[in-house]
Amino acid sequence: MTGRSIPPPPCGPEAHGGKRIRVAALSMPRRDSGPVSGTNAGVAAAVSAVRTLAPSRPDLICLPENFLYDGLSDRRPARLAVPVGHELIERFADLARESGALLAVPFLEDAGHAVYNSVVLLDSAGQRLGVYRKQFLWPSDAQAGALEGGVTPGVGGGPIATPFGPLGVRVCLDVQYPESWRDLATHRVKLVLFPSEQSGGTALRARAWQTRSFVLAAVSKGGRSAVIDPVGHVAAQWGSTTDAPVVDLGLDYEVVHLDHTEEMLRRLARRLRGRVTFRRYEDERVCLVTSGDPGVSVADLLAEYGIPTLDGYLERVRVRNESARVGRLTPDVGARGRSAVGSRAGLDHPTNGARRVSVIVPTRGDSPALRRCLAALAHQQCDLPVEVVVVLNGPETTLPTTPDGVRVVHEPTRGPAAARNTGISVSTGEVIALVDDDCRPSPGWLAAGLDALERAGPEAVVAGAITRSGAAENLVSRFDGANYLRQEQYVRYSQAFVTANVIMRRSVFDRVGEFDEAFPEAAGEDWDWARRAGRLGVPIVYGDEATIDHPCMTDLRALRAKAERLGRGEARLRWKDDPLSAPVGLLAEISRQVRRSPGHDGLAVDDRLCMRGLSVLVAWWMWQGRRGMAVPSGRRR
Repeated sequence: MTGRSIPPPPCGPEAHGGKRIRVAALSMPRRDSGPVSGTNAGVAAAVSAVRTLAPSRPDLICLPENFLYDGLSDRRPARLAVPVGHELIERFADLARESGALLAVPFLEDAGHAVYNSVVLLDSAGQRLGVYRKQFLWPSDAQAGALEGGVTPGVGGGPIATPFGPLGVRVCLDVQYPESWRDLATHRVKLVLFPSEQSGGTALRARAWQTRSFVLAAVSKGGRSAVIDPVGHVAAQWGSTTDAPVVDLGLDYEVVHLDHTEEMLRRLARRLRGRVTFRRYEDERVCLVTSGDPGVSVADLLAEYGIPTLDGYLERVRVRNESARVGRLTPDVGARGRSAVGSRAGLDHPTNGARRVSVIVPTRGDSPALRRCLAALAHQQCDLPVEVVVVLNGPETTLPTTPDGVRVVHEPTRGPAAARNTGISVSTGEVIALVDDDCRPSPGWLAAGLDALERAGPEAVVAGAITRSGAAENLVSRFDGANYLRQEQYVRYSQAFVTANVIMRRSVFDRVGEFDEAFPEAAGEDWDWARRAGRLGVPIVYGDEATIDHPCMTDLRALRAKAERLGRGEARLRWKDDPLSAPVGLLAEISRQVRRSPGHDGLAVDDRLCMRGLSVLVAWWMWQGRRGMAVPSGRRR
């Protein structure tokens, strides 16, 4: 009967990729030993079982403890020991070459000066990779009497280097002694082999949790062999040799606590669907993050987004508790540097309660405008530390040069809504400032915005002033300057804003929620967020001293593209609010655009007439943009 291949456990990747290994553990009864040689009954049974698994092409096979021997309490175990170069081991080296798999073989080792209960690990070429010696043995009043039988306990047992990374080995009674597993956790071993006479039960699951590693248990004495995942859950289990499956394990993984990280993990799960798996464990409040893509390293992914591993998070908690015991507790910077208080409640005062401001800049890629924006941000007159997060929302994943104090992340999902969501998720400040890449903040922009935020109260959003340079260059720039990005009017008459200049506390953003990524363009997503904020009673105030400059458009084609984009955005917004009345609203908007007079001081009569004609043209373009919207795309969540 061929070995059956079962689906990967929930903790492993669904496709072969990343760092993965296909493993099998044989569950074999102990045999009447007879002569310890290649004709031993246990050897014959093991050879047959390994050959049965061959069609499934396992990378590693673990044999159970004492599968070669029986009745060790009735004779002196030391008499059965053989050296590591004995023909018995050579027979298994031949079997490893035949199967093309790593083979873990438990045996009684005669080391010359002592006898050990050992496990030799052979590679697919039959070469010895290492030998582990069991550290804890049963005494004579227990079941095996190995100590009085002349077997010596091993000392230590670090990981063994293999083509799949370092592997650990522990045997049977070792499971009851956590200290014998600590060095495996220190070396960040991802897989521990556990040949045993007993299944290990709760203790074995605890050792998997302790080491944050998979444990492959091969059991000989009527127990059940198993794979235990790094959170201590049984991922697969079986009883007999003929039922032994092969199990695919992803070894590029990390365990992460869910405190402060749930939202970011959710976003990453959506972004990396099919490439990285995220399994939540509600009882333990952790997530197992596993890569199935050779191009995605979990360690690099967590580092990029500032997400600590479970051990890193628990160490931070331990240090803070020790500080509290001696009366030296300081304000906490939680996971990803976020204030544990500021992420859940409004701050009393942005300059007293906040310790950092995060400026989020979405961009399609490197450009002169982006470089000017970053240069202006580098010269902000602000008392608080400023963190700048640039979110690349195009094909580029890095900038040619990254200024000091600027963090660059990549968000492949199209649209500034997704980019801003990612930037806010990875940022660490208690105050969030949003600015576009083609804007140039004034030197006092952040300071004035923080002052306005202080005056407005803990639950407010400040929409800063937007000046329009270059408005007098030509008719297109005059029209653009007179009709778009009129932040003060948006705030006063609609309680809305454009995200080219917005400052708020993180607690307010968390309360309202993310920008809706069903808006794939820079159009409508800001007004949608403002409307949701209004329904929650969040006030939006105008900050006339917190100014940024947004140059006017001078190109007619660019203006047309902008008008059509805004038309599509408004269509999505109206459709989301009320699909039945959306067509009527669009017709009313066209009428409003046509009737609208620039009424702009300083314009000659001819200019006003030309701009009236341009208004009609832009209204037509916006209508075309709306017509291009068939049925607006639905919400992704």
